[in-house]
Amino acid sequence: MYGAGIGVRFGISTGKDHLILTPLRDLLAMAAHDDETKVIVLYVEPGGLYEQEALAWMEETRFNKPVIVYVGGTLADEKSMSLGHAGAVVEGRGTSARDKAALFDVYLGVPPYAHGTKAVRGHKPTRGLRIQALHDLPEAARMLYDVLDIERDYQHYAPLKLNPWIINMGDLAKRLPPRLVPSEGAIPEPYKEQFAAAQRTQFGRGITRRDMRNASHASSNDGVTPRIYGRNLMELMQHGSFAGTVILGWTGYPARQPFEAALVEQTLIASFTNGPGAISSQAAKLSASAGNEPHTAMIATLACMGSVHGGNGADAVSMMIEAFAKSKLEDPYAAGQDALVRAVAQEVTADTQRRKREAQDNDKQFDRVPCLGHPVYRTAEINYDPRERVIAAYLEQAGVAHAFLAFYHALARALRDAGITRNVLAVNVDAAIACVWLGICWPLLLDKKITVARVKRIAMAAFALGRAAGGASEYFDHADFGQPMDMRISVTECQSLTPPKADGECRIANKE
Repeated sequence: MYGAGIGVRFGISTGKDHLILTPLRDLLAMAAHDDETKVIVLYVEPGGLYEQEALAWMEETRFNKPVIVYVGGTLADEKSMSLGHAGAVVEGRGTSARDKAALFDVYLGVPPYAHGTKAVRGHKPTRGLRIQALHDLPEAARMLYDVLDIERDYQHYAPLKLNPWIINMGDLAKRLPPRLVPSEGAIPEPYKEQFAAAQRTQFGRGITRRDMRNASHASSNDGVTPRIYGRNLMELMQHGSFAGTVILGWTGYPARQPFEAALVEQTLIASFTNGPGAISSQAAKLSASAGNEPHTAMIATLACMGSVHGGNGADAVSMMIEAFAKSKLEDPYAAGQDALVRAVAQEVTADTQRRKREAQDNDKQFDRVPCLGHPVYRTAEINYDPRERVIAAYLEQAGVAHAFLAFYHALARALRDAGITRNVLAVNVDAAIACVWLGICWPLLLDKKITVARVKRIAMAAFALGRAAGGASEYFDHADFGQPMDMRISVTECQSLTPPKADGECRIANKE
């Protein structure tokens, strides 16, 4: 309809949605009271009495808006075909496709529209037109607007032609002949501005979903060569590293900087273990005691990780994305961004102070800044997690600035200076992992090549990957040298918090 200079006010489907069984007469009444609706387009199928009722009501009320109607299903009339849904059951006279077309012809008072018609014989089609082919709709609407002197919505309109606004044929486009692959067209207004506005408000979003049961961007295999995001697995084995392959496999793109793989390697080692007393380590030991295999112990390790143990990295990523979303940060590794980092840290500190006061005023629990502080490294005036210090030292030796890690240290100091914390809390290993991966993913987020949800999950997956390997080491050690960890408790030591019921209380109620 855009090609005819006509916009669409609204469209209503009356099947399988909230408007199911809403009579056409009621829908026409709503359109009659909408000043922006100038012409009504109806798609009619065989079956039902709604059109008869609507036409009678239109005659009675002298309905004052023209309609363009297409009646489908004439082929079903000729072949006695079933259209496959309950609404298409022909209920007698006036409900077949031909009968409905005839009823509309009587109401409209003009012959059906034929392609190329310049004028309507007899008199003006004040009540509208019936078209016999759907592709005639733009042309018929254009002629109806001209004959009835209705002002069009778009003063400058173009002839109808193929204009694919957004196409993404992926690998299929490489296999098809070029003549079958349409080039991306221009988005017409007002949709161009609406689409641009949607893109601006969807930071890191907008990825199209499809059936992925037998398809993958992340992997492929042509029967000879396995690939990760299109890259030959054997070449990655020869010239890459495990950490670099993880970056490729988790983001879909190779590392931009050579030091990124080294940082990921350090985070994997940092998350390998935190001693035998960690929750995840205990899980691996219990799995070994139960006689499980190593992979089951690794699953047990992963099962005992969550928002309390290992999951704060996702919260840290979420906080930093929100904090830097309105900043002009483009390259987190660029030097000379200290002022920007401090300004963002001050904004987060002010927001934290506001939230803390609101929580106190409303007697609610205060949500602390994620990934700051550590149960062990907390007594000094300025505290550090030694694992984070290794990553910071590597960056310093390599001469690389890191906006996100610098932000976390600036935030820790700002919170102390504002009196929110007693000392400068340690930037713990979860924060370091979150900063490393957000630095890798930030350009992809800006270019909308990756989703925010994926980046958050990557932070958790990075910790889990290292810790799962650590869980396997606990399993092997305990299976060789450990005694079974019997977690059962004697019956005499167990407490029942529900008192025993008296005899006769535990009966199934009779039906009334």
